[in-house]
Amino acid sequence: MIDDRLVIFDKDGGYEYKGCYYDDMESLLQCGVLEMCGCGCPSENIKFVAEGLKLVGMDYLDRRKKEDEYFGNEISAQFFYYTVDKLVLVEHGGCIPGWLTKKGKEFIRLAEGL
Repeated sequence: MIDDRLVIFDKDGGYEYKGCYYDDMESLLQCGVLEMCGCGCPSENIKFVAEGLKLVGMDYLDRRKKEDEYFGNEISAQFFYYTVDKLVLVEHGGCIPGWLTKKGKEFIRLAEGL
């Protein structure tokens, strides 16, 4: 499940998400969930997002240290969190990154299966 919509498995092994059909999980995550084209290195993009999402649940001080290592600086980390918030992979109350949504947790789980 991603979002509150079910990912439907087609008899041919593809997936349906938000009314669109995807031949494989990589296409579903890159094009469907992340709303990006399939050019370049989609598997690396998916891995990057999944690993960045894993930072969300960490203790603040541990997360801040790892953010600088992972994203390079605080501004890049903030941009990442704004982007995944817009994609509803995280939700925030008073500040970002907040917490993972069901969709964010499911994204990580599906990305780890690639």
